[in-house]
Parts: sequence; structure tokens; C-alpha cells
Amino acid sequence: MSIQRYRAAVLTVAAAAGLACGSSDAVTPSASLSGTYRAMSINGQAPPASISENSQRTIVLLGATLKIGTDDHFVMDDTLRIVTGAGTAPQIDHRTGTYVATSTKITFTPDQPGALDVTSLNIGANGTLTLLDPNGSVPVTILFSR
Repeated sequence: MSIQRYRAAVLTVAAAAGLACGSSDAVTPSASLSGTYRAMSINGQAPPASISENSQRTIVLLGATLKIGTDDHFVMDDTLRIVTGAGTAPQIDHRTGTYVATSTKITFTPDQPGALDVTSLNIGANGTLTLLDPNGSVPVTILFSR
């Protein structure tokens, strides 16, 4: 998963978490989705975990926090470790935007267009949010929980 694809996926998770849409199964942000979510697992393992690997670099997700507001806005912060032949560097990403939610999915609209490749998350019956990205160099599933 590229950094941009990861950012898009994370932003999607954040956006999906709470804005009410016009459909009959829309969820009000304050109803059940608002709050702070943390990345609890990445591909079934606790962070840190690799989210992208190729011959040039490895991207490791150290942690991520998603805040879903009752005002139809989200904030996503994540910490990455980028490993290349030249060394290791930390990277902190901060993204904001708005979201729309139904009873099963949250869709994000980032304030910076193109900031996310994956723009929706599945809402679990147990209050979790799941980001699925099967298209990167490492297929990624991230489970967020409050």
C-alpha cells in the first residue's frame, strides 16, 4: 500500500464514521459513531505492522487515531516509519475533512482532494470500523475501535 493509498484509506475511515446522508438508513453522527477510534489491528496483528513493501522501501504503521465529530467532520492522525536503503525516518500525517455514514458504511471527503485512495470504511455491529485495501503491495485490513 502506498503512503497516498494508506492516507486515502485512513481518511475514508474517518469520513465514513459519521455524517448523515439522505438515505433511509443514514446514521446521525452523534447517534453512535462520534468519538475517538484507534487502530487496534493491522492484518490481524497489533501495531506496528507493515502496510507497504517493495524493493525500495517498507512503510510501517506505528499507530493511527481517528476522531469522528458530531459536526460531520473528522480528524485522522497516524504515525508511520519509512524504511529505505538510506535509513529509517518517522512520518506523521494529519488529515481532516467531512464524512457521510449509513448504517453499514462511512464515506470520507478529505479537505485536500486526493489525500486518500480508500474513502470508505465498513461499520461493524460491535462499534468497530474496518478499512479494507486489497490493492497495495501488501493487502491491508485495519480494524479501528473506540
